Amino acid sequence: MLTGRVLSALSSSFTVPTTVHITGFEQAPIYDNGKYDLIVSNIPFGNFSVYDPAYRSEALSGKIHNYFFAKGLDKLRDGGLLAYITTDAFLNNPSNKTVRQYLFNEADFISLTVMPDNLMKDTGNTEAPSHLLIVQKNETKQALSAEERLLIETTIQQNEFGKYHLNEYIQLHPENIAGDEIKAGKNQYGNANQSIWQHGDINAIAENLHATIGEGIETRFSKSLFRMLKNFLFQNQNLYVGN
Repeated sequence: MLTGRVLSALSSSFTVPTTVHITGFEQAPIYDNGKYDLIVSNIPFGNFSVYDPAYRSEALSGKIHNYFFAKGLDKLRDGGLLAYITTDAFLNNPSNKTVRQYLFNEADFISLTVMPDNLMKDTGNTEAPSHLLIVQKNETKQALSAEERLLIETTIQQNEFGKYHLNEYIQLHPENIAGDEIKAGKNQYGNANQSIWQHGDINAIAENLHATIGEGIETRFSKSLFRMLKNFLFQNQNLYVGN
């Protein structure tokens, strides 16, 4: 809420018309669907549902992180980018397969970075596995890429703490892991997982992050969709501040 008030105060100095919504994502007005060029967030996660009459499907609203993907897609223009830091369970948990398929039916995969578990240790004193996932909305999409088919599926792994699921794309692309140690570990719920850690300065992941995102933009980003988007870019600038 404080961030929204600060942004509202600053909006008068912006060079383009700006609308600031200070509200929960489920209360964001439906009339601004399809009007956003970029949505960036460290989204909440958990096995609790969100009440939103527009999303009655249990698969989309039954878990808050899944809901944020569905709602975020609806807010984007065709060709716009969605960049979320999300719980690793979105890609690794078999129970989220339906929503992964929904996402990649509606958007093109751009890049994925597996973040270190201690990403927010210094700022929030939390340790939790997370991913930075970037996609580009594509309303005329016809088929999934080979990479997207892998991103939908998971495989069973095992370490000294037990069995766990890992996304098939991550298994085949360890170069997308941002951290200097990969080891057998447990997640925040005490369940077995693949633990990623960055020792020393957390900013050391910047080079890997830059390389992964840069490669994704270079090889997968659709410039033709973006050029269509640019025709609308400066007509209206909408900003959302969630809580």
